Amino acid sequence: MSMFIQQHRGYLWKELIAPQCESVHQLDFNLKTGGCLWDPLAARYTTTMTRELSEIVSTPHIVGITRQDDWAGNWAGALFDYHPPVLGFNQSEKRLLSCALPGATDEHLAGMLGSSLPAVKKTWSSIYRRVEDSLPGLIADSLQSEIPAGGRGKEKRRHLLAYLREHPEELRPIPRAFHEHHTRVKVFAP
Repeated sequence: MSMFIQQHRGYLWKELIAPQCESVHQLDFNLKTGGCLWDPLAARYTTTMTRELSEIVSTPHIVGITRQDDWAGNWAGALFDYHPPVLGFNQSEKRLLSCALPGATDEHLAGMLGSSLPAVKKTWSSIYRRVEDSLPGLIADSLQSEIPAGGRGKEKRRHLLAYLREHPEELRPIPRAFHEHHTRVKVFAP
């Protein structure tokens, strides 16, 4: 379950529908982990059951959950916990960052992406500029001054990749117009 959540976090989910349950045990598990039964008469998901689980399993049924349902406290909450991306990486930057997450070196990244080492370094520079423009505090200047010159790039990368592991929405595909709209809308406190 944790692998499923890790792979699917960061998307703007509206609804999650489970496959048809083939056993009472499977249906019971889905319901105990936050799933709800679709009530076609009420046209909504419900947690109240008027039939036995064995009867439900033997007939067509739908188990699912939506963003509007009360998912707090169950595993589905991690899937529905969405924050719009703020960094706005382009496709080549997302590709490089996705490959770098497991810990690939620049040389490995160049081979994986089919590009040159200077192109990889240029993309990293572009990524760091974008991060500094959008989230200036992410890679703290004070932290960089304490690190020898040769280790600054590694430390910047370490901080950025740690952030991306906690914010997978930054690497998910979204339309450019969506990102531009959300970065233009600012809320000012009085």
